[in-house]
Amino acid sequence: MGQRPRALDPLASPRAYFGARLRSWRVHRGLSQAALGRLVHVSGGLVSKIEKAERRPLPDLVARLDAALGTGGELGRVAAAMDVRPRPGGPERGGPGTHSLGTEAGTSGGGVFDGVVGRRALGAVAAGVLAACTAAIPHSARRAERGGDAAWLVEQVAVGDGLAGLYRASDPRLVWPAAAAYADVLLEVLHRDGAGARGAEHLELINLVVGVHAQVGLWAVHADRPGQAHRYLACAREVAETGSDRVLRARALGALSYLYSSAPRGGTGGSPRRALRLLDEALSLAEQADGFTRGWLATWRADQHAALGNRARARADLDVARQGLDSGEDGQSRGFFARGSYGYGMGAHLDSVQALTHALGGNVDAAEDGFARVQVAAANDRRRAATHAHRALAHVRGLRPDADAAAEAIRQAAETSAAAGYAMGLRRAVGVRAGFDPAWEVLACVREVDDRVDQLTG
Repeated sequence: MGQRPRALDPLASPRAYFGARLRSWRVHRGLSQAALGRLVHVSGGLVSKIEKAERRPLPDLVARLDAALGTGGELGRVAAAMDVRPRPGGPERGGPGTHSLGTEAGTSGGGVFDGVVGRRALGAVAAGVLAACTAAIPHSARRAERGGDAAWLVEQVAVGDGLAGLYRASDPRLVWPAAAAYADVLLEVLHRDGAGARGAEHLELINLVVGVHAQVGLWAVHADRPGQAHRYLACAREVAETGSDRVLRARALGALSYLYSSAPRGGTGGSPRRALRLLDEALSLAEQADGFTRGWLATWRADQHAALGNRARARADLDVARQGLDSGEDGQSRGFFARGSYGYGMGAHLDSVQALTHALGGNVDAAEDGFARVQVAAANDRRRAATHAHRALAHVRGLRPDADAAAEAIRQAAETSAAAGYAMGLRRAVGVRAGFDPAWEVLACVREVDDRVDQLTG
């Protein structure tokens, strides 16, 4: 009898473990390497190399593999272990967009992930980044008191990159406290530098502070903490205004608009006119910006117009958004507003809004096809929950209202949001429900979904 193969340790040999799990899922689904490659738009040879641990998959490919194989996100969780230690830069070895901290030097104290891989509730990458944030706080406070140097800023930019990498999948309830404390101390350092400073390092610090505050503020929105969200998003805007970068100002305004938008509230509540004013100003500032920035700003404005039923305006913005996101112009390569971190789900967001506009125009088949594609391709459950809510809104405000379909979509939105700890997703589901035709109140499907939402929100 041959020896039983030694079990792979996902932390000791993460790349080999990932390859083994990928092969197991592929065989379980009855797919050849070539067939799986076609599903995720890569060659069968690349699938083979990943399975043999000869290549390290990038995050977008990992997300597509999870979706194609129906793994429930397992491959994404395994892939996180590949980033447990800092690596040299480069597209396949921890460069921008790979969720690592970037450089061999790491942050203060050497390897930033040392001693934290056992924090399984967060995962290795999240725990390591938050440890880096926590370790940087006293160092940053001392820097604020005595003035700093270029090395300190390089370290903090690396920490900011790592934090940005968590935006895609981390639970805001777990990561927000450390991230918020880190944002606070960065702002303190900036103020110590003085409002009149204009050197290159000061401008880079402004960019870092704006990105971290915008991220912390949006996480607060996701967690339905409006007071904290306003504090950090408004601060991001104010700090951006102190610099000369029009594009950074546009990004900060766009992030702030989310606080007032009725779109994440299911078209009910918020201050949509204010959101649209902020987005109008942002897009004006971004006229000469990179395509990615113009694309996500237009996507957000299209979402707000669609939530209000402004189909023509939504369609016009969708055209601008598609052109921008497809342009290949990615803007900044690091930090929160880079495509590699902030843009992970923008294409799916755009497709979801596109499907809603199809429904508003009466094209139900195109809308349903669009919603189904997003559910398969979505990078996380926040996006899936939002798309379920879009689908519910489509069946409420579309030309062919459907109470049964709307109620079922709300149930899916609420359950997905609850499972992901996405408080704003629950609010979105409740907001769509508030827009039901009063004649639907007596229907059994509506009473049932009300009971289910009450269970999840109670």
